[in-house]
Amino acid sequence: MSTLTERLEQLPAERRRRVEERARALIAEEMSRRDSMGLANSPAPTPHGRDEGSDSGPLS
Repeated sequence: MSTLTERLEQLPAERRRRVEERARALIAEEMSRRDSMGLANSPAPTPHGRDEGSDSGPLS
């Protein structure tokens, strides 16, 4: 199994440039959505839906 970085390195330069450009566009779109919802400084959700630093249980 290869890593994403290894896979990207195998792509031709033009294809890699297009992939990176699309990734930047998607990240900008997501950040814009979070900003419009007032979540700009909120941490990304964890798989369990709670902050990783929280000491409380899942039913808090």
